[in-house]
Amino acid sequence: MASRQDTLDTASTCWLCPDRGTTCEVCGNVPACEQHLKHHRKCDRSCLPVEVTNTTTTGRCLVASRKIPELEKVLEDSPLVILPDVNTPPVCVSCLRRLSSATPGHPCAVCHLPLCGDTCQGGLHDKECRVLQEAGVVMDKCGLWDYEVVATIRVLLVGVNSSLLTSMMEHLEERIQEADLWTAYQEKVVTFITSKLGGRWEEEEVQRAIGILRTNAYSVEAGDQTQFGMARLIFPVVSIMNHSCQPNTRCVVRKDFKLEVYSQTNIQEGQEMTITYLPSTFLTLPQRRTRLLNTWFFTCKCPRCSDPTEFGTHFSSTLCPSCGAPCLPSDKGEGGWEWQCGSCGKLLPQKLVGNMVDRVEKEVEELDPESCVQESEDILERFAKILHPHHCLMLQIKARLTKVYGSEEGFLRHQMDEDDVKRKLELCEEVMSVLEALDPGQTDWKGSLVYEKNWPAMTLLQSQFSMGKISRKVYKKSVRKLISQLQAAKRTLEIEDENSYEHKISEKISKAVFSMENLLK
Repeated sequence: MASRQDTLDTASTCWLCPDRGTTCEVCGNVPACEQHLKHHRKCDRSCLPVEVTNTTTTGRCLVASRKIPELEKVLEDSPLVILPDVNTPPVCVSCLRRLSSATPGHPCAVCHLPLCGDTCQGGLHDKECRVLQEAGVVMDKCGLWDYEVVATIRVLLVGVNSSLLTSMMEHLEERIQEADLWTAYQEKVVTFITSKLGGRWEEEEVQRAIGILRTNAYSVEAGDQTQFGMARLIFPVVSIMNHSCQPNTRCVVRKDFKLEVYSQTNIQEGQEMTITYLPSTFLTLPQRRTRLLNTWFFTCKCPRCSDPTEFGTHFSSTLCPSCGAPCLPSDKGEGGWEWQCGSCGKLLPQKLVGNMVDRVEKEVEELDPESCVQESEDILERFAKILHPHHCLMLQIKARLTKVYGSEEGFLRHQMDEDDVKRKLELCEEVMSVLEALDPGQTDWKGSLVYEKNWPAMTLLQSQFSMGKISRKVYKKSVRKLISQLQAAKRTLEIEDENSYEHKISEKISKAVFSMENLLK
């Protein structure tokens, strides 16, 4: 998402675009044009602690303008344009509500694009509808590529060379190398827009719009996934932020698609502020490299990707079939990988490792979500000599178990014996220790894990106290420590959207803390 703009005269140029700006009267540090002054200030009119700079390694990027503590809101951004996802199921092009045989919706009376009802006749759909109407074009039987045409038109209407989009990268040369995809976009999108819309846009503009869309769009859930599809959003400020597989900020998208960025760790003045472009921490080194190269056309060299052991976690390591030591992944170039044992030197080819991973993934996919504790434990045991215990897939299974222990029939809290309780606590601590190394700071997964860990820790603590194994003083001190951990987790989770799973966990934490504080009275 980084910029194509190589230089920026911050003394006289707006901090976000090439237009001239005046220095902010509040902080006296950042020049901004009239249009982008609002992006420099929070809702309370205080200045955001970020500024744009250029570095020799990452190009244009956001850096902290002062020291920033954990969990401070560092950025507020609103989307320039809201788009249907590239692989969307049938949705209303205005509100992105899912359409089906049960809820077929109604085609637009003017252009025939799918809408969920008369109330969506305007809204997001209004501008492209006018474009299609002026060209005398109707779009019956809307398919995947038609949604991409709509998305591209919306980007074009913003203006691909406007100050809002001028610094966004398009990766034209790299996309040309994607022969099949380039041809598909040429036939399905470029030709449609340049030939059917009255010469409104030149091919160069359409290609730039496609490039901006592919490189800078931020995918989010448009609402409840049973009712809505995915949305792609293009943000003027967040699009400047570079990727790291170990980011120091995290993003929260609100109902109105406004995005807030919070510091995940303590950030020093002048330090670059990064986000992750990837959907999950649970991706191996080869998976991350492949996704980043295919979508954003760069090879990640962040600290996590530069260390094949991933800070000693062996998150991408298999185990050597000869000696049992970890085998580390090595990039052979052009998408090829191999795994080499650090002890005996044995090489494992990509196909062999891929087959092993596929076997585990298949078994995990076939797990019964209503009854998976024992089956998951069986998978962990069967593959214990094949994949490192902290391999991404093994840790995914363990992370799932931290939640189903205590919530699955046969393993409900009142049904679990001491060994089950100890196992849940052990899993929580193991998963947390690995993820803290990979993704440190105040993360949403950490807040959720602290909550899951609290019940088994408290249960064992109460058992030890009732049996006289620990004194009341030790018991109270331990309870206070758990309360402190829960309160930190609550602060981490309560910034999430109020309808999110994480926010609901923060509410449960409040109740747990209340109960535990009563025990100390």
